[in-house]
Order: sequence, then C-alpha cells, then structure tokens
Amino acid sequence: MTILAAGYGLRNLAGKGMASVAKAESVENQQQLAIDQAKQGQTTQTLSTGTGIGASFGVNKVLDNAKTAKDANAALNKSFTGQGTVGNSGGGLTFTPDPTLNAAGESVAGKTLTGVDATTKINELAATADLATAGEVAEVAQVATEAVAVGGEVAGTSAVVAEAGAGAVAGQAGAATAAASGTGTAATLGAIAAPVAIGLGVAFLLSELFD
Repeated sequence: MTILAAGYGLRNLAGKGMASVAKAESVENQQQLAIDQAKQGQTTQTLSTGTGIGASFGVNKVLDNAKTAKDANAALNKSFTGQGTVGNSGGGLTFTPDPTLNAAGESVAGKTLTGVDATTKINELAATADLATAGEVAEVAQVATEAVAVGGEVAGTSAVVAEAGAGAVAGQAGAATAAASGTGTAATLGAIAAPVAIGLGVAFLLSELFD
C-alpha cells in the first residue's frame, strides 16, 4: 500500500468518524430539544393551572360581592316601600323614586338619581325612617310603662320594641353603600387580578423548585 493510498484510507476513516460524531450530536440535540419542550410544556401547564385556580377564586369573590349588594339593596328597598327603589351603578348606589301623579292625574316616572345625589336622598329617607321608628319605640315604651304602673300587661310589647329598635335604616343604607363599592369596575378587576397574581406566583415557584 502506497503512502497515498494509506492517506486516502485514513481520510475516509476520519470522515466516517466525523459523520458518526455529527450523527450522535444530532441525536443528542434532538433529545435535548424534546426534554426542553417537555419542561416548557410542564411549566406552561403549571402556570395555566395556577392562573385558573386564582381566577376561580376571583370570580367567586365577584359573585359574592354582587350577591351581598343585591341582598343589601333588598333590605333597604323593603324599608323604602312606597318611596322608591335602590340599585347599583358604577360601584355606587342609585335611587329611582316611585312614579307620581301630575295635575292631570297622569303617572310620571321618577328620575333616577346617581352618585352624590342618590346617596344624599337615600340618607335623608333613612334618617326620616329612623326618626319614625324612634317615635314608635317611644310610644310603645310609654304604653308599656303606663300598663305596668297600673299592674296591667301589654302582650307582645317587648317584641315590638325589639323589632322597632333593631331595624335601623341608616345601618341598612351604610351596608348597601359598602356593598355597592365592591361591584364597581375597579373593585371587580382587583378581585380577579389579586388571586390570579397569587396563583401565578405560586405556580412559578413550584415550577422553579421542581425544574
């Protein structure tokens, strides 16, 4: 074998060796790519799960806020029977007076009040209702006192006093105002965003710990 032939042989061997190395490197790269994609998929799934859990808590909070506001308005509307209806808009209360009759005997719909106007009107009606309640309590108490003074008894007096004293309409108005603040756009977004952020944070930490 001549030196030239030996050189060709060695070059062929080197080429085959380099081809084998390149093939092995290619396989290794493909395997590493698959591993990286699997890790990325797992991370994405973990973050998605954390986001979903956080969002579910946020949505439930929003629904609870809406129910609280609805219940608070219902209690206040019961106290305002025959005067108007309390509602919610933009994180605040609204008040729509009941229809009235004009000089021609026609029913005229009340104009819906919003913002400060609604709050002022509601507080005025609540104060008036509470004054009337206080008068009723004083009257019932006076009757009871007089009855006891002459040795008599008034059936149900204690229950009437308790019921009248417990229905503070101003308290209902305060509860409705507080509940309405939880239904505004900013409050709604905050109620959802906060648990979503927490869920993402926890998911990211778990992903890093088990990476």
